[in-house]
Amino acid sequence: MAINIKRLFFGFIIILLFLFSFLLGFEKYLYFFIVFLVFYEILISGIIKFKIILHFFIILICIILIFYFEFNIIYLIIFLSLLLILSFFIDVIINPSFTFLLCLFFLSLFKLYYIDIHFVYLIIFISFLNDTTAYICGKSLKGPLILPSVSPNKTWSGTSISFLFSSIFLIYLDYNIVLSLFLSSSLFIGDIYFSFIKRKNNLKDFSNLIPGHGGILDRLDSMTFFSLILLVRNLL
Repeated sequence: MAINIKRLFFGFIIILLFLFSFLLGFEKYLYFFIVFLVFYEILISGIIKFKIILHFFIILICIILIFYFEFNIIYLIIFLSLLLILSFFIDVIINPSFTFLLCLFFLSLFKLYYIDIHFVYLIIFISFLNDTTAYICGKSLKGPLILPSVSPNKTWSGTSISFLFSSIFLIYLDYNIVLSLFLSSSLFIGDIYFSFIKRKNNLKDFSNLIPGHGGILDRLDSMTFFSLILLVRNLL
């Protein structure tokens, strides 16, 4: 199958959007706009009903306020880890666990923004670098699929090369080798986990807000676990 030019074009537009946001200092406005779009996508996808979204949104606001009192987010990450593990055995908590992950992801970005805004742009850049490299190399080289029942387009060739590129880039930025490999692996895990959620809910994409890409959540997938690990690394 040929490379989707529309996908690459709109990916470039998204990068430009973040670049202008950085130059003009509009990061906070863009942040809350993306949060709004994500909860909107969850609602229209049918993954979580409106009342539950409202509850999680209230939780999100409360935890943001807690951050001002220096609450340790590591406790929340430990709780999330246990919740995600249980969700693989208890179907009824799969979607709520996913929504909680999204809340914690946005909280992590919020916290990293105040630690050093460059962390946020590192997350965005390396996520797009990883996704684009995996997409182009996977389409060009093809080869066997990793988990066809979960992610029907994820190839070993594209994933391996994108993993290598991401690891080298992180090492170049002076992250140690072990952490670089761990962070690069988290990009793939986030991608696969979001695909798992879509398969469980019989969705191809979370929405069609971004031509060639699907929805906002389809672009945030690889950022989630990467952000949490990066935050823990900076808090310890």
